[in-house]
Amino acid sequence: MKKTVLTTILATILLTACGEKIHDLEYYKTHEKERKAQMEKCKSNPGKYKGNGNCVNAFTAQRDLELEARKKEREECGWFGCDSPYSTKKQQNNEQKKE
Repeated sequence: MKKTVLTTILATILLTACGEKIHDLEYYKTHEKERKAQMEKCKSNPGKYKGNGNCVNAFTAQRDLELEARKKEREECGWFGCDSPYSTKKQQNNEQKKE
């Protein structure tokens, strides 16, 4: 009986120690190389990594960064983007050239 309990406890400790460390959202926002590597790992075997904390955090960080970049561009250039003839940034530059 003691051997069974001891074996169960030891197996639990070993399996817990081998678990992958879950990085938070901020970690993946600030570590581009690790974020991209984790995303590739998750894409390579979606069945295995479905719901994995690191996969969720890496993809969420990527999405958040893309949204922040779009928001910044929208604030600088308007809704149509910086390359659009309707860009507020281009309009400002044209007004400055006229002066």
